[in-house]
Amino acid sequence: HCFIFRSGFLSNVFCGSALLDMYAKCGSMRDATRAFHEMPNRNIVSWNAMITAYAQNGDVEGTIEVFDQMVSMGLRPDSVSVLNVLTACSHRGLVEEGMRYFNNMTELYLMEPRREHYVTMVDILCRSGR
Repeated sequence: HCFIFRSGFLSNVFCGSALLDMYAKCGSMRDATRAFHEMPNRNIVSWNAMITAYAQNGDVEGTIEVFDQMVSMGLRPDSVSVLNVLTACSHRGLVEEGMRYFNNMTELYLMEPRREHYVTMVDILCRSGR
């Protein structure tokens, strides 16, 4: 981390996102969050890395909070962003929230759901007994 920071590579969103991803995969969300906030430039790649980090570490609230923060900053989510939120909702059994984010794909974000989005929605509904 220090080498990446001192050498200026943290300003490269791909290097910063890779560092964030490494910390998240090691279960160190505190360090992943710090790396994210130290990144001078963030784009959909870095935001998705942070959303994925929370989702993979089982923090549904963090996943949704970062997703909503990204949207409020004017960035349009992509299919990866939404898929991670749906996956987090599925693992927590948040049916209504999952349906809302799924419906927002076409209504707000103007994107067509892919097979993986439908599969995750089926998973959400099956886990809830619907």
